[in-house]
Amino acid sequence: GTPHATVEDAQRFRAAYFTPDNATLVIAGHFDIALANKWIDFLFADWHGHAQPRHLTPPTPHPASIAQIENLTQLLVLAAVPVTTGTRAQRLVAAAMLAEITGDVRHQLGATYDFDAGLDENRLGARWIIGGWVEPGRANDVVALLRDRIEQLRKDPDAAARAFVLARARVVAHLASVTGSASLIAARAETDVAYDRAPMSDLATARAVQALTIDQMAPLLAELDLSRAAVLMRGADEPIRQAFAVLGREPTRVHMEQVQVAEDASEDPPLSTTQTPHFQRITFNDIDYAITDQGAAAKSPLEVGLAVTLAIGTVPDLFPGMQTLPVEGSPSGVMVSGEVGLRFRARFSTGLQLGIGRFGGSYGLTSGGVAYDYLPYSIVPIDVAAYLHMTPLANVWAGFLVGVHHDGIAFDADRTWTRSVGIGIEAGYDVYSLGPNSVAIVARATGAYGGADPNLGSIGIGVAYHH
Repeated sequence: GTPHATVEDAQRFRAAYFTPDNATLVIAGHFDIALANKWIDFLFADWHGHAQPRHLTPPTPHPASIAQIENLTQLLVLAAVPVTTGTRAQRLVAAAMLAEITGDVRHQLGATYDFDAGLDENRLGARWIIGGWVEPGRANDVVALLRDRIEQLRKDPDAAARAFVLARARVVAHLASVTGSASLIAARAETDVAYDRAPMSDLATARAVQALTIDQMAPLLAELDLSRAAVLMRGADEPIRQAFAVLGREPTRVHMEQVQVAEDASEDPPLSTTQTPHFQRITFNDIDYAITDQGAAAKSPLEVGLAVTLAIGTVPDLFPGMQTLPVEGSPSGVMVSGEVGLRFRARFSTGLQLGIGRFGGSYGLTSGGVAYDYLPYSIVPIDVAAYLHMTPLANVWAGFLVGVHHDGIAFDADRTWTRSVGIGIEAGYDVYSLGPNSVAIVARATGAYGGADPNLGSIGIGVAYHH
């Protein structure tokens, strides 16, 4: 493959494996099952596709002895013993029996505060992991105790039986405990799915553990042999040499200086003066939302919207009829707008917006500069504009408007129309979303320039629906 993954590589991987038949949905907590099923059907109805098959070969483990020589104050002892037989219930009990032995490293030898054992599982295999950090001067004692106690489990039936009874009780108690928050329960179900087990399989495994007998553990105990293990020790040279000698092994020594040289050699060589570096440019436009924010599948690029705003306007230098004084105060009213457009990038869209409204106010009839009566007037603004929207965040969007603005003003029964250039800005926040449909709070400011009075400008806030 290529040394560096590209966006196209990620898109191909997503198309191949992010499919309905390769996914598991986990819902945990107190909820209405029937209602949840309806939401699932709605949100994922248009998600289609089939995953490509993957053929993975289980690894074949081999014993190994590795000494990583470093100048450290403590020494790491780590052993991985492959598991090739038995059920999960048997493997967990055997791991608990090993954990009892590691407890003696802490309490009997007092050589460490951090030494444990457990079962490491994945779809392709499993292994018992034993290890932790120990005092370098006690490393050979730790290894000897592990060797002897594991051998005792394999060859002393009484010792194995005692350890088995304690381990079985602990494993049952752990598996049967399903208390916790909804997120913890969901995490357990996700782990089961990742390991190709039935969700919440711990309860069934607990029953299987409860039914185990010591005789059924014989095949597993036969595999508990440090001669089959891959052993890594990390620390000072001499304590590591002595500890491996207890196991009768001669390790492959890796000094940190060698590791650094290997890492340096693996780095890309510097570019010559005749080479041109290739950088994959990823811009803001190319970044789509997280999969969890996208819904069930990619939606249509077509977008439609409807908005209703309450606005207050400005009408500079507007003279009613034969009056010599301009209108004072600000008209107010309602604007209704609709739009249709296309998304041409992940976060950008453009289209056409049509808006119409009605504003009203009053003006004074004056004589000698003194108002003696007030009469109503109205303005009907009509906007036809192109818009450009961007969505910097999942629930936040903003846009620019430019187009033709018409004002129809009436001081009496007749309405006079003017035309000018209209511009505007708007921003919205989606407060509720249901699939591709959203309801938002929207704010908008518009202005008109270059035409005859009144050149109505307005600032408004309202609600919007968009799809």
